[in-house]
Amino acid sequence: MATTRYAVAATASHAVKIMSNLKSARTEADARAKGDRQDCQVTTVATGRVSYEAKAPAAPAPVVDFEALLAEVKAEAAPAPAPAAAKPVRKAKAGKGLRKALGEAAVSGWELLYDKPRQGCQVARKDGQYALICTEHSTVRPVGRLVEERAVRKAGGWCAECDH
Repeated sequence: MATTRYAVAATASHAVKIMSNLKSARTEADARAKGDRQDCQVTTVATGRVSYEAKAPAAPAPVVDFEALLAEVKAEAAPAPAPAAAKPVRKAKAGKGLRKALGEAAVSGWELLYDKPRQGCQVARKDGQYALICTEHSTVRPVGRLVEERAVRKAGGWCAECDH
């Protein structure tokens, strides 16, 4: 039984390669066309018929300066004037900024960040400090950082009046 063979054409940096698997020959031709940026053909050795033609990719896309483009877009989208009664929004020192508050917490003076009704608590913020608030007893348990609240809440015992 005769085996069909395929010849992958030579390119600038590769010699002709004879292969017995058409799928592998196509993959090789695609790699050569991409690497050398010139078209590459796969030909059946016995008949001389072109079995596949790999096209070279188009010219590389122009390099875009995303920072300049972003600055341009920001300049076009000027912020709307803030309402007179609104509190100024504080910016964080690093990261994406402060999380927006959902409203007032169970204890006055605190901003609600997360509501955890199944656990009977809320996560709140006031003057750069974070706290867990028990919604049943309105007790406040300060936490050092926002990311620490989950560990404190899961550990339990943070509300003196109940089993939280």
